[in-house]
Amino acid sequence: MELIIRTEERPKKSTLATILNTLYSTYLTEKDINIIPIFYNPNIFSFKYNVNINFPIREINTITLEIVSGSSSFIDYLIFEKHSIYSESLIAMFEETKTDDSESRNTGVYQRASKFVYANLFFPDIPKYMLYVNENNQNKNPSETAQFGTKLLKTIGVNIIGKNDYYNKLTPFYSVDEIIYYKNNMKKPPKNNTPIIITKNLKLGALDSYSISGILSKPKTEGNIAHDPNIGALTLISAGIRAFDQSTPIYITNHYVSQTYINKIHGNKFLYIANLLNIKLFNLIYNPSVFINNKSYYHEEHQSEKITTIFLHILLENINSKLLYENHAGCERGYFYTKENNIIALPKKIEQQKLYIPDLIMQLTSGRVLIIEGKKLSTLSQGIRELNNYDLIENEYIKPHYDYPNTERWVTTFGGNIEHLDKKVLIHINDNGTILINQNAPIEIKNIFNY
Repeated sequence: MELIIRTEERPKKSTLATILNTLYSTYLTEKDINIIPIFYNPNIFSFKYNVNINFPIREINTITLEIVSGSSSFIDYLIFEKHSIYSESLIAMFEETKTDDSESRNTGVYQRASKFVYANLFFPDIPKYMLYVNENNQNKNPSETAQFGTKLLKTIGVNIIGKNDYYNKLTPFYSVDEIIYYKNNMKKPPKNNTPIIITKNLKLGALDSYSISGILSKPKTEGNIAHDPNIGALTLISAGIRAFDQSTPIYITNHYVSQTYINKIHGNKFLYIANLLNIKLFNLIYNPSVFINNKSYYHEEHQSEKITTIFLHILLENINSKLLYENHAGCERGYFYTKENNIIALPKKIEQQKLYIPDLIMQLTSGRVLIIEGKKLSTLSQGIRELNNYDLIENEYIKPHYDYPNTERWVTTFGGNIEHLDKKVLIHINDNGTILINQNAPIEIKNIFNY
């Protein structure tokens, strides 16, 4: 049997080890795993990777990894068992985050929550896992928000991995009334914020509907649906209610979404979820069927610049290069790693000056540091211009933390069908997988391809 792992993230060995340990009761560490690109010949990439492990797993002959993209909200890792050339089955879904309660109470729980609610609409019976990969110290006393969100995740069937015993002891809610009581008795936000309050509305003494107050527009004046933490919170709360009550209407109040915005849009993730969960935006008129998303849950990725940056990242990782920073297109933004492996969350600005960040920074075994900007072939000229933006990150982070190493700035590209590289392009992958390497590339990269 073949195991297929499909992800839109840069695959991490530690994450793959956790996934395999969870599903197959193994005891792998990241040192037991290697990710190897699969080639049709030395210069044609198949867009797939072999995941090689040091210890056999029952009945699994090979593990293949593919980079994909979600058609909308997408859980990071989909795990399939392939039984024949014609038959494969999804067996688990894993969402990974490094954000914890100490960094952001809302982002750590709520902003990921809509992914699970959305996935449950496609795959209600598939096991789902929330994997916390916290590289900072774990918060011993989680906030009320973290506790409430964790209990809701468990209520809709999500398994929690990577949290401390306090989180593990939290139980799912057992009724709608318990959800309402818990949320409405939490500490209220500052007076200028709209609190999320859940109300049971009665008509002639019988339950008529639920109301949940919560801003969806950010900022309020624009009238759009863009408040990600509240999108996650409101969909998660609604999904928790639906675990016990499948039919009573749910109204979102104080949302600040405008009728003008509703009239001009033709698709929206929140409204798609709302339609399927029977959630309505109070005082707005719209046809929920307009927002039904008929796309598949994901698609093979053959357009994004991350195809090449992730490919290069994995190659460099296999020759013991050190990761300093990663921000691959469509992937979770990483930390900056110092020489001592301490981590720094990069700010958006330094003394009012914008901090431009590339897609990848890695140090070769020779000590040279590569600063990589990934682009599609069609936006190569933009990528070359953007190389001029990295003085600040070099001077404030790379050089002070790495004893002023030699740095090189490169663009990597994907797409089209070319035979010659611009002098600023380190590596290019054509649509058919053909790989081109710059003749002035570092020797470590040339040696990989015997160039």
